[in-house]
Amino acid sequence: MKRRQIIPILLTLLVLAPTLCAWAKTISGTEIQSGTQTLNENLTISGTYTINGDLTVKGNVTVTGKGSLTINGNLYVTGSFTGDYQSEWFTPKYFSNVIVNGNLVVDKKLTADGNLTVNGDLTANSMDVSHSIIIGDDASITIDNKLTGNTSITVNGQLQAGSVENNYPLTINEGATMVVNGQLTGDDNITVNGQLQAGSVENNYPLTINESATMTVSGQLTGDDNITVNGHFEAGSAEINKNLNIGSDAMMIVSNTLTDDGNITVAGKLEAGEIVVNKNLTVNSDAVIFVNKDETDSNPNGNLTVNSDGSLKLQSGSTCIVEGNLKQDGTVSILKALFTLLNETAETGDIEAQNAMMVVCGDYEIYSTELLGNSDMDAEYINPKENEIYVFGNNQLSKVGISEDNLKNKSDFETNYKSVENFTSIILPIELVYFNAHEFGSGVRFEWETASELNNDFFTIEFSIDAVEFTELTTIDGAGTSTEPHSYRYTDFSSHEGTIYYRLKQTDYDGKFSYSGMVSVVFAEQHAAEAEDNFINFVIYPNPATDHITISGGNYESISFVSANGAVLKREAAQGTHNITQLPKGLNFVIIHTTNGDVSQRFIKR
Repeated sequence: MKRRQIIPILLTLLVLAPTLCAWAKTISGTEIQSGTQTLNENLTISGTYTINGDLTVKGNVTVTGKGSLTINGNLYVTGSFTGDYQSEWFTPKYFSNVIVNGNLVVDKKLTADGNLTVNGDLTANSMDVSHSIIIGDDASITIDNKLTGNTSITVNGQLQAGSVENNYPLTINEGATMVVNGQLTGDDNITVNGQLQAGSVENNYPLTINESATMTVSGQLTGDDNITVNGHFEAGSAEINKNLNIGSDAMMIVSNTLTDDGNITVAGKLEAGEIVVNKNLTVNSDAVIFVNKDETDSNPNGNLTVNSDGSLKLQSGSTCIVEGNLKQDGTVSILKALFTLLNETAETGDIEAQNAMMVVCGDYEIYSTELLGNSDMDAEYINPKENEIYVFGNNQLSKVGISEDNLKNKSDFETNYKSVENFTSIILPIELVYFNAHEFGSGVRFEWETASELNNDFFTIEFSIDAVEFTELTTIDGAGTSTEPHSYRYTDFSSHEGTIYYRLKQTDYDGKFSYSGMVSVVFAEQHAAEAEDNFINFVIYPNPATDHITISGGNYESISFVSANGAVLKREAAQGTHNITQLPKGLNFVIIHTTNGDVSQRFIKR
């Protein structure tokens, strides 16, 4: 290179040297800063860095080794953020520690290999979690693309991601919401106590939907491990390759095809557009399966198919409604199981009635007589009198040597059940169209509608201040049994502050009950402001309480304890604490009498 070419390059480097040195800031000691900070460079922390305010980094952030970053405000990173760890010979790994007591926004990838605590909202383009992540109870996580969980993830607030791969346990707690726009791959246990929505799900480890929980999969559910449903589960389609158990108070809805390549046990209610049984489908006592045909489309077709190696077992008191055709290459054990039962009990004379009901709106097609069991068995027992089997279309029973004597037809069904148009009234105690709650003055207005009701005794509106422990607010009588729509409305006129959670409980005449989804109402701060304007700002604690309550925040003359239904329970003069041991458990009100007027407060008696 000629000398005249080298000199300009050297001069350029000398000019840029200060800028090059400013491209990265490294903190290896302890540094504390206050106020809003902006760094136009990359930031690397191996020491301790504390910001008592907001921090904006126009570059990348790396917290490594024993490094610690604490932001008592919001953190905004235009590049990527990495919470790293460091391992030395014969020593444990050193995990970095990051605490953001505000919101964290990362425009690019967030890698949490260390400890990460965010007490506000977290937003990133993609996220890789390998150690510990904690998101505040009222906070949310938004990941535009993929979230990879290489450690346990617990959601107490809201989590939204483009896709999720959890390689360690994933738990969505009560009151929490997780939304996955694309694929959720469960390579470890998934436990849903709140609400989970996903585009598609592949569970390679156990998936559990607990009571009062809701899970919705808009596309395909692939169950390669056990699935336990004790709440409400909806999927576009489902392939069960291991075990699916639907609890007695649970409901599972599959819009299109449910394929059973494993074992399905229904103790509650199962609805699907089509069911293909390749292994075992068992419907327990008092359980219902409903194969729902879409009249406006050929898919789903409403067919229930039991293939050659499959088995359908309908236990005593169960119900099976097929709006399409029942196609049987395998065994239907409402038939075969009865033969076994009759054989075992014939010697004692104790023959138990089965009382199972099957309705086939299309054709009943049987291609095998293996269901008859022993060749000596009377084929007439395929439809014993103890069961109700209705076939609206054609059947092939006589072609395979089976008696049709006990089969019933559409007119019989219309006589017994009045309607063949609305099978949902048989499936669900109520068909809930919506349940809404909204602010109404200082109180709350509840509105809900049912499309049909079956043996519906009453509704209960329940409320919670933490979305975990619910208390009865009021009860409303149901319509009993009806195929007509019914609208309901109730207004709670008591004052509220903050966020209150509500749900609707429906109870049958026989005591069985089910819950709606949970809704919340965030009450305006103006109610508290109005109270302050009137020099009234009372606080009741503890709440919930067991033995005593204390009222603080101002002077008052006396109080009245009032039940949830408006009955005055007792009156007392002002004093330090008030004994509540004699009050009923659940929701109670205190009317605080002051010289400026009366104030209503609520509390829960445990």
